[in-house]
Amino acid sequence: MKNAYLDYYIPLVQQFCQQMQDGSFEALEHLPQPFLPLFGTGYEQSAFKLLFVGQDTKGWGSTSDFIERELKSPGECLEAMFGNIEGRPFTGWGKSTNSFFGFVMALLASVHGIENWNVLKWGGHEAVLSSFGWANANAVELWPSLKKHESRVPKATLDAARHAAAHLNRLKHMLVTLKPRVVLITFMGLSKSEFFEDLDVQELDTTNERFHHYRIDDYDVDIFHTCHPGYMRNYGGPWGFLNELREILRANGFAPDFPEFVSTGSESESVLAHLFKSAPTPNGDSQRKYELVAWVAKELNKHGAFMSVPSFVQMANELGYRTDYGTEYSGGRGSYRLIRGAYWRYFEREPNTARAIAEAFRKPDFTYAY
Repeated sequence: MKNAYLDYYIPLVQQFCQQMQDGSFEALEHLPQPFLPLFGTGYEQSAFKLLFVGQDTKGWGSTSDFIERELKSPGECLEAMFGNIEGRPFTGWGKSTNSFFGFVMALLASVHGIENWNVLKWGGHEAVLSSFGWANANAVELWPSLKKHESRVPKATLDAARHAAAHLNRLKHMLVTLKPRVVLITFMGLSKSEFFEDLDVQELDTTNERFHHYRIDDYDVDIFHTCHPGYMRNYGGPWGFLNELREILRANGFAPDFPEFVSTGSESESVLAHLFKSAPTPNGDSQRKYELVAWVAKELNKHGAFMSVPSFVQMANELGYRTDYGTEYSGGRGSYRLIRGAYWRYFEREPNTARAIAEAFRKPDFTYAY
């Protein structure tokens, strides 16, 4: 996914770099470099691809260095930027839910059944913290934002950089490269005509006053738009927004509550539908069944849930997976051999995945499958 992302964004970034280099603008070394969308290492495989979109950055490298390196070695800075999400330094940036990343982590915790969101700041829960995307609607900072931390950049330089980067401020780029299922925009000063350019956006009727809800059918994505977490204190504080958004996501089937034991009963229907929508399909390759085992195990592990083997193979049958004999799985010995085979395939090369498989699948009496 990252290679496809780089192939897509490199020409767009080269356009920015060339235009700014040709202009010879003053104090580019003090102007923060453009910010492009990022995603965690677990984002591509996540059942709930959630993209958080903020307004702009607060300092981010140097534009002069960015231009020099990108023109010399296209994609070098773009790839290096991923360290800011893959290394998870943001866990130290979100001190409260009034901050952007505090709000992000609190929502992630709520969606994944983690009672105290603060534990995400202390280490662990890597699967949850690597499962989301992060973007800004403005690749280059706004003038009011820049003035708060940098006084050496003339407004003419910033204006030129914002003009040169205007083509980067498009949701369409994010939809093509990140393919999110849900987008959450957290500032009210959005230029919708610019951000939604070339997209067929429908605003849905809603009685909720805190969130605008948009839908883009061509990309199968839903967008929720609200104010910045810091501004939410004027409307009772972030927790009112978090609770309402959690209920919206639950009610629309984007992020259902996982029961501890996922089975074929009615309490698991929304969860199974949620998993079914994003699960890897065979695509003519029967060996992808082991990938499916690992994928489901990881999703269950994020939520502290487990699943019976008969329930899992029923899902596998519906997705089109078959045994080596070309028959459907029956939930008997062959089904348990499938789980065991997946465990041993990941045992040495991905021990964390093997551990998730071992913990995720149980017999109907809740005992471990093997």
